[in-house]
Amino acid sequence: MRKIILALIVFCMILAAGYSASFAQSKAPAWIKVGLKFGGSAVSSARVTSESGFDITAKGNYTGKIAFVNEKAIGLAAVNSYYVVTKEFGSDYKAASDYCGAREDSVLYKGGAFYSVVENLYSEDAMREALARKKSEGVSAYYISPDNEKIRVEDSSGKTIFIFSGEGGESLALSSSAGYLSYDGKKYRDYLEFKREGSGMTVISTVTTEHYLYSVVPSEIGGSAPLEAQKAQAICARTYAAKNINKHKKNGFNICGTTCCQTYSGMTNENTTSCRAVDETAGKVITYNGEVITAVYSSWSGGQTADAENVWGEKIPYLLPVADPYGAGDKWEYALDYNKITALMASKGYNIGQVTGIKVTESGNDGRVTVLTIVGENGEKKFLKESARTALGLKSQLYYIEGNKLVGFGHGHGVGLCQQGAIEYAKQGMTCEQLIKYYYTGVEIE
Repeated sequence: MRKIILALIVFCMILAAGYSASFAQSKAPAWIKVGLKFGGSAVSSARVTSESGFDITAKGNYTGKIAFVNEKAIGLAAVNSYYVVTKEFGSDYKAASDYCGAREDSVLYKGGAFYSVVENLYSEDAMREALARKKSEGVSAYYISPDNEKIRVEDSSGKTIFIFSGEGGESLALSSSAGYLSYDGKKYRDYLEFKREGSGMTVISTVTTEHYLYSVVPSEIGGSAPLEAQKAQAICARTYAAKNINKHKKNGFNICGTTCCQTYSGMTNENTTSCRAVDETAGKVITYNGEVITAVYSSWSGGQTADAENVWGEKIPYLLPVADPYGAGDKWEYALDYNKITALMASKGYNIGQVTGIKVTESGNDGRVTVLTIVGENGEKKFLKESARTALGLKSQLYYIEGNKLVGFGHGHGVGLCQQGAIEYAKQGMTCEQLIKYYYTGVEIE
C-alpha cells in the first residue's frame, strides 16, 4: 500500500509540474506579428526572394495554404485594376493553375475561390472593350471592379502570375520550405505578410515567439554579452511581448520592430549564444502576484535604476530604484545655449519668450530630475517626470546643473533592467534569475 501511495504522490507531482509548465507557457504568445512597414512607411511594391519557391497562405477568414509559386524571386504590388474573368474553379487551385498556365492567364484568389483572369485593365472603357471582344469570340466573361484589396504577384520578368484579393481583411502570407525569405536586404523566418491598407501595403513578419526573440535578444543587449545576461534579456523581451501583445492592434499586428517596442531585424543579428539563451528560457515570463509585468529595460541606468513613478507618474511596486554601479556609463554634458533653447521652446508652442534661465526644481528618490523649470522673459514652463528629459532631448533624467551646462549620467528612461549592468553582473557570476529578481522587485519567473 505504501508503494501505491508513494507512486500516486509522485504521479501527482509530475502532473502538477506539467500543469505548472503548461500554464507558464500559456502566458507567452505562441506567435507574434511584427510590423515592418506600416502607416507612413507602408509600401506600394515589394520584392521577395526564396531559395525554394513560395507557399502562399491566406490569413484571415479563409486561413490556409492556397497556392505555390515556383519562382526564385517575385514582385508584389498594390493594384487597383479591372479584371476580366472567364472561368471559376471554386477552391481547386490546381485546376485553376493548370488551366491558366496552359493559356497564360493569371490566377485570381478571392474569398476562398479561384478564377481565371484574361486581362487586367486600368480604365472602364478598356474593360468594356475587352468584354465585348470576348463576347464576339463566343467566350463568357465578366469583370471585377477595382478596390483597395488586391495585390498582384509578378515573376522576375514582370508577368502577372497570381492576384490576391484580401476580401474581408485577409492578408497574403508568404513562406518557404527553405525556412526563410529575403526582403528589403534582410532574411525573415516563418511568414512575411502583405496586407492592403489604402493605396499601399503593410508588411508584417509573422514568427513564433522564440524565432522573434532570436532576433530581439542580440539586437537589444548584443550577441557578445554573457549567456546569463542574454538569458535575462530573453525573459524580459518575451515578457514585454506578452504584456504588449495588443500595442499595435489597430495597425493589424501585435508590436513593431523599432525601439517603440523592441528592436527586431529578422535573422540579421542571430548568433549561437543568443539562440541558446532563448531556447534555455523557452516560455519563461516575469510575473508579479501572478500577473505578467511590464518588463521595461534600458541601456545605461546612470548608476541607479529609476523609480517608475518619477518617470511615468505611476507607482509600480516592481519597478523601484536599485543601486546599479556597473550601469553608470560615461558622463555626458549638454550646453545651456539659451538662444537654441528659446528656438526649441517656440517650436514646441511654448511662448515664454527669450529664455533667461533653467532650474532643477525637484528631484526624486532615485536622484532623477522630476521638475525642470525653463524661465523666459514672458513666463516660465515646467517639465515634469519624463518630459524633464525629453523636452531638451537629454540622454537621461539623471543630471544636475553645473555652470552653463547640464551634467548627467545614463542613457534612456533607466527603469527596470539595465543592460550594461546586467552584462557586468553576469560576468561576476549572477544567473539570469538573480539578475531579474535584482532589477525587478518582488517578482517571480514562471
